[in-house]
Amino acid sequence: MNKRVLFVPCGVGLGHATRIHAIMKEVEKSSQTKVATYERAYEYFQKERYAPTKMMGFNYDTSDSTFTLFENIVKNMDYPFALLRDTFTISSMLSEFKPDVVVSDSEPNAFFASTLFDTKKVMVMNLLSVLEERKYLPRSIIENTRNQIYVIEKLVNYALKRMDMVIFPSLIKYKNISSKVKIVDLIVRQKPNELPNESVLRDKLNQHSDFYLVNLGGSAFGKEFFTKIVKVLKKFEDKKFIISSNYSVLKPVEKDYILIVPFLDNFLEYLKICKGAISLAGHSSISEFMVYKKPSLIIPITNHIEQISNANMLRRYGLAETLFEIEDEERLRNKLKKFFDSEEEIKKKIESLNIKGKGAEEAAEFILNV
Repeated sequence: MNKRVLFVPCGVGLGHATRIHAIMKEVEKSSQTKVATYERAYEYFQKERYAPTKMMGFNYDTSDSTFTLFENIVKNMDYPFALLRDTFTISSMLSEFKPDVVVSDSEPNAFFASTLFDTKKVMVMNLLSVLEERKYLPRSIIENTRNQIYVIEKLVNYALKRMDMVIFPSLIKYKNISSKVKIVDLIVRQKPNELPNESVLRDKLNQHSDFYLVNLGGSAFGKEFFTKIVKVLKKFEDKKFIISSNYSVLKPVEKDYILIVPFLDNFLEYLKICKGAISLAGHSSISEFMVYKKPSLIIPITNHIEQISNANMLRRYGLAETLFEIEDEERLRNKLKKFFDSEEEIKKKIESLNIKGKGAEEAAEFILNV
């Protein structure tokens, strides 16, 4: 097919980057790609031996485990300048690379420049689930996140109006959204059958006993969560935990039944052999738990409407245990106990869905045929 495709993922955390990378690998089987991004996503693509173009992007306040829209707006008072710079950056890439398609993952900056060029525009986003899920959320959560929901509505409406296509990776096959929306299977970096078998992985990782994998994600939101969760996990002396701490520690720390590492680059190898997971509620993390058939305890970032919606959807379908705040240590401890007691039942429900994780292939096909 030999098309040229420019990818522009949101740079905050690693979820958007890993999702776009999975799609890129499928597109690269027949076409050329380039990528532009910022922050952690920029570092990720450098590490993956790409040559990403650096953008300024939107600077999220990720200082603790609570999302505050006002603080993020204040922190981005210079956003008009960043938007102008990014528009110039993308315009230069469009002139030089001449892509047939521009693909953004939740990063609207990609499209202001592309309106001046004859290119197809595709948005990959899971934010539509927020608008679908809000009718199931308590009124108190809706009130606390009203401004976020307003921003998401504007972004979704912009995408539906201006994009040629919106790709929506989802567990739920929502109906009657828009003819522009293509719902695809969940997107993961690698599928389980692409990794060595469990016996080989246990030998490689030197993990021959059952353990739970604790995932703090790829953004700084997880660092306060780290302090709170470790304190409670220490009380479960009959369980073993491996914590990918998102650099909350700078070198591995092991004491009895808890191993804390700076960051697991081979996270999926550990995920394949773990007994279950404890995690924030990022869409990419949840997708991997579902595809790898792992029961999980999901704890969304406080007041972060996207993560709250992800967690609430899993709760409604019985696909995970959920806890919507971690301030109370006793509640966290009780929820962990409930999770350990119900993990087999959760696993059976996940397995009954027969999720394949073919979203990257499906998304690539849509992109190349838009």
